[in-house]
Amino acid sequence: MKKKITLLLLLFLVIKPSFADEGMWIPLLLGKNIEDMQKKGLKLSAEDIYSINNSSLKDLVMIFGGDCSATLISSEGLIITSHQCSYSAVTLLSECKTCQVDYLQNGFWAELTSYELPVPGLSVRFLVRMERVTDQVLKDIPKDATEAERNKIIARKMELLANSAVQNTDYEAVVKPFFYGTEYYLFVEEVFDDIRLVGVPPLSIGAFGGTTDTWKWPRHSGDFGLFRIYVDRKTNKSVGYEKFNIPYQPTDHAQISLKGVKENDFVMTLGFPNKTEVHETSYGLELLIDKLNAHKANLRKTKLNIMKSAMDTSVIISQKYNLNYSIWDAFWKKAIYQNQGLIDYQAINKKKAQELDFMKWTKTNPTTEEEFKNLMDNYDQLYRKITQHRLALEYINEILASVDLLRYAKKLQGLLEISSYNFPVHERAFILGRATGQLREEGKIIMNDYDETVDKQILTAFLKLYRDSIDESFHPKFFKRIRKEFNGNIDIFVDSVYAQSMIAKPKKLGSYLVRFDPAIAGELRDDPIFQIYKEFSIEEWKEIRPEYFEILEQINILNRKYIGGLRQMNKEVDIYPDANGTMRISYGKVKSYAGSDAVNYKYYTTLKGFIQKSVRAYLSDNSDYKIPEKLYKLNSQKDFGDYADQNGDMPVAFLTDLHTSAGNSGAPVFNAYGELIGLVIDRNAEGVMSDIIYNPQKCRTIVLDIRFILFIIEKYGEKSSLIKEMTIF
Repeated sequence: MKKKITLLLLLFLVIKPSFADEGMWIPLLLGKNIEDMQKKGLKLSAEDIYSINNSSLKDLVMIFGGDCSATLISSEGLIITSHQCSYSAVTLLSECKTCQVDYLQNGFWAELTSYELPVPGLSVRFLVRMERVTDQVLKDIPKDATEAERNKIIARKMELLANSAVQNTDYEAVVKPFFYGTEYYLFVEEVFDDIRLVGVPPLSIGAFGGTTDTWKWPRHSGDFGLFRIYVDRKTNKSVGYEKFNIPYQPTDHAQISLKGVKENDFVMTLGFPNKTEVHETSYGLELLIDKLNAHKANLRKTKLNIMKSAMDTSVIISQKYNLNYSIWDAFWKKAIYQNQGLIDYQAINKKKAQELDFMKWTKTNPTTEEEFKNLMDNYDQLYRKITQHRLALEYINEILASVDLLRYAKKLQGLLEISSYNFPVHERAFILGRATGQLREEGKIIMNDYDETVDKQILTAFLKLYRDSIDESFHPKFFKRIRKEFNGNIDIFVDSVYAQSMIAKPKKLGSYLVRFDPAIAGELRDDPIFQIYKEFSIEEWKEIRPEYFEILEQINILNRKYIGGLRQMNKEVDIYPDANGTMRISYGKVKSYAGSDAVNYKYYTTLKGFIQKSVRAYLSDNSDYKIPEKLYKLNSQKDFGDYADQNGDMPVAFLTDLHTSAGNSGAPVFNAYGELIGLVIDRNAEGVMSDIIYNPQKCRTIVLDIRFILFIIEKYGEKSSLIKEMTIF
C-alpha cells in the first residue's frame, strides 16, 4: 500500500516539459509561442521581435563584455546595462592607487562626448541572424563512430559552417549545439570594440544594499551604467579604438515608456543567459543537492572569511578585493539558496516523476520500449561511478577560479601552446609578441587587485580542504611532495611555492615575457605555481583519469537519447533548450509572491525604501545602506521630475515571473508594445533554483524601473542632455 501511495505521489508531482511563463525561447522559432504571448497581452507580431529583413527588437539588444546583456537607447549609440555589469569597466578606469579619482565610489558623468572614457578590452556583440544548421552538422556521421570521433567530425563541420557564413564580411560567426547536440544553430554577429563609459552612479546608489541585499527582495538600487559605441566616421563600422571615432548611428533604438507597470501586466525580455540545466535528470540533481552545492558553499565561505578578515584590517586591501568579495558572496549564497529552493520544491521527486512518466510512455510501443530499455538504470550506474570524480573536479574548479596566481597561470598556459606551434619564421615573432603583450596587460589587471598574503591564505586553506575531503586517489602528485619534503605541512609548502615562483613576482615575470622565446619555455613549465595549475588542469585529468571522460561520453549519449524521447513523447508541447549564451526571449507578467511563512511581498519598491534602509544603516553601522546626501535632498523635496508614479512616489524596482539566469543581467524588459520599461538586475533568493527547475509560485526576476534610471540621470547626475538623446513616451 505504501508503495502505491508513493507512486501516486510521484505521478502527481510530474513535471510537464513547459510551463505557463517558464522558458528561454529561441527568437528564430518564436512563431510557436507568439499566440500564447498575444493571449497574455503582447501587442506585437513575431516579426516585430525577430526579423532579418526589418528592424526588430533583436537589433536593440547586445552581449555586453562577454557575459552580460545591454540595450541601445539612442540614435547616438548610447547603451545601458546594469551597474554590476559595468563594475569591472569602471574599476579599470578608476585610479585608486593615486586616490586622484575613483569613478566606482564617486560615480562618473561625462560632461561632453569628448570626455567619455574608452574602456580597454570591452566589446559588444549584436546578433545579425541565426539559422538552423542541424542537417548540415549531423549529415553523414557514421553510425559506428565513437563519441570522440563523432565530436571531432561535428567540431570540424561547425567550424566550416561558421567560416563560410562570414566569408567576405566583417561579421563573426559561431555554431552552437542545443538539446545535448541533437540540434545545431548558426549565429552571425557584429562586434563593436570601441566602447566608452558615459555615466554611472556612485557605488552607494548603483550597488546600494551591497552583499546584504544579494538575491534579495525588496530591492532598492540604481543598478545601471551608461556606455556608448564608437565607430569609424566614414563607414559607421567598428575599427577598434581610434581617437577620432564618432558615436555609432544605429538603424533603430529602444523607445522608452514612462507609463509604469501594474500587477499582471505583460512583460518580456531579450537577453543572453549563460547556462541552465533544466533538462538535468534526478540522478544529476541528487549529486548536485547531496554533494556538490554543500561543498561549493563551504569552499566559498572559506574564501570570503579570508578576504573579509584582510579587508577589515586594510583600506588598500578592501579596495582591491571589494568586487571580488561581492562576486564570491553572490556565488556562496547561490549555492545555499539553490539547494534550499530545490529541496523545498521537491525537485528530485518531480524529476523522478517525469522519468517514471517517460518510461511508462516508452512501453506503449515495442520500438520505443526496446530503444529506451534500461535507460534509467544506465543513468543510475554511471552517476554512481562519476560521483567522486565530479566532487574532486568541483574542488579543482573552485581552486583554479579562486587563487589569483593560478588564474594567471591558466592564461600563461596559452602562451606555451602557441610557442609549440610551427609558425613560419617571419610570423613567429609577431605572433609571440602579440601574445606576450596581451599577457602583460592581463597580468597588470590581475595584480592590480592582488595581495600575496591573501592569495597564499586562500590556496593554503583550499589545499587543506581538498586533502581532507577528496579521496587520496584523486590527489595531484604535488601532495606526495608535500608529505615527503614538507612533512605534510601545507603552510610551509605554499610559502615555498610563492617564494620561488616567477609568476608571483610581477617584474621578473614581465621581464621574462618581454624576452620570451620557445627556447626558454621550460622556465615557465617548471615554475612551482604553474606546476600546481598544470597538475590540477583538465589536460592532466585526461591523462590520469581517462575513465572520467569515458563516463561523461556515455552520459552525453544517454542525454541525447532521453531529450529526444521527451520531445517525441510531447510533440504537442514545445520544449525549450538550456541556455548557452545565445539570444533568448522570456515572457510573463508583473507578479508579487509569497516568501517565507507569513511574508507576502508586493510587486514594487519606491525611493521610500532607500531612505528607510539608510536610516537603519546609521543605527546598525551597515555601510551597504548608506546613500549620498544629495539623494536625501531630492527625496525630501520630492524633486522627481516627470518620473513619479500616480501616487507621487518615486518607483525603483518591480517583480516579474520572467525566467532568467546569469547573463541576463542588464537585459531590457519590454512592455506589451515593445517599449523599454526596465532592466533585469537580479533574481530573488527563492528563484535561484530556476537554473535547474522553475517554480512559478516562487521564481521571480527583479527589474530596475526605467523611471528611476531616468530620475538618477536627470536629477542626481544632472545630465538632461542624455535624456534628450532618448525617445521617451
